Amino acid sequence: MEILINVVRIISLFLILIGVFFFFAATVGILRMPDQYTRGHTGGKADSPGFLFSMVGIWLYWVTINFNQSLKILLIVVFMLIVNPIVIHSILRYCFRTNQRPMEGTKYISEEKNK
Repeated sequence: MEILINVVRIISLFLILIGVFFFFAATVGILRMPDQYTRGHTGGKADSPGFLFSMVGIWLYWVTINFNQSLKILLIVVFMLIVNPIVIHSILRYCFRTNQRPMEGTKYISEEKNK
């Protein structure tokens, strides 16, 4: 039984490290992108798997310690996977509705409709 617990903890460590990699990639993407639309897209796309891998790793670790507490972590994972894309969409929709322009040289939807 002790060997199984150690294997699960090693797997959880690798999942957490994969999640940290995605968070790091999101941070680099947010810093390098030119405008709020591409930054939001980069952050939203990379944060979701980063959060998923990290929290599943934490959940696996907690399963070996206390199963009842690990159920709370699963609820957090489900909640965040639903809420994260909605929040990113709402923020970028607010930017669009307040006429914040994207960087020069990118296509803008309302400009294409006027042509």
